[in-house]
Amino acid sequence: MEDMLVRIGEIAELFTWFGLLTGVLVLLAGLTVRLFEGSWLTAEADVAEIDGDVQLAWVGEDGEVYRRFLDPDERHSIGSSERVTVHYRRDRPLRAHLDKRTHGSRVLVLLGIILTGVGLVAAVAQIVIVVALG
Repeated sequence: MEDMLVRIGEIAELFTWFGLLTGVLVLLAGLTVRLFEGSWLTAEADVAEIDGDVQLAWVGEDGEVYRRFLDPDERHSIGSSERVTVHYRRDRPLRAHLDKRTHGSRVLVLLGIILTGVGLVAAVAQIVIVVALG
């Protein structure tokens, strides 16, 4: 029984180091990406169908009217709405998204949280095993 606990403790230590080191690094990378994304502005956009394509039109912070066509999967997500909320960056108003954050930063932050969580759970397991072994 003691041999098994020692092995589990070694595996937990490996997961602790791997989870905490890579988790914190990936989390920092994700937060850095979010920092470089800049601030996002929100606007209400009108949805119009033009020659079979669905187009969004919104007024930016500067008073200009911006337009962009929707991708097929975006068309499906808005359904038959006539107005949607778009998010755009101040420095690139033509690149509007229906989501506030890009998928890259979301993936990095989520992966960082998961890896850090695995590292923390493994650290707690390792401490419990050390206490159990006396």
